[in-house]
Amino acid sequence: PSLLEPIVALLRPVMVGKPTFRTHNVVMVPSGAGGQSWHADDTVTCNKSGMFRYFTVLVSINPTIASTGGTEVWDRTDGRGKGVLVRPRPGDAIVFTGSLMHRGTANDSHIHRFFYYSSFASHGDRNTEREG
Repeated sequence: PSLLEPIVALLRPVMVGKPTFRTHNVVMVPSGAGGQSWHADDTVTCNKSGMFRYFTVLVSINPTIASTGGTEVWDRTDGRGKGVLVRPRPGDAIVFTGSLMHRGTANDSHIHRFFYYSSFASHGDRNTEREG
């Protein structure tokens, strides 16, 4: 988690309370895997003061090309329902609030897609303190 301190420093001004490291993992999307359904990692956008309680961080480990897919994000306030595909370079981090709709797209290549996943929750928030 100390390697993520630069990200935590960026989250402090926009989170309710202290950002707490919640969970992390290296995820493999096998070659030929289908895509995920749209989902959000938290249900609350922000509190009345505009502060957030949950953030997700995805870091690409290997190159993503058209056939390996990537992460598609969609702002629910956009009534069109059309997502934007993000294909980061290795080492690039995608940081987003837990309420952002997103999904992993299909991996139609012969190469596995790997990324590092971590999440941060507001310290003391009983809705985000569970392990996941």
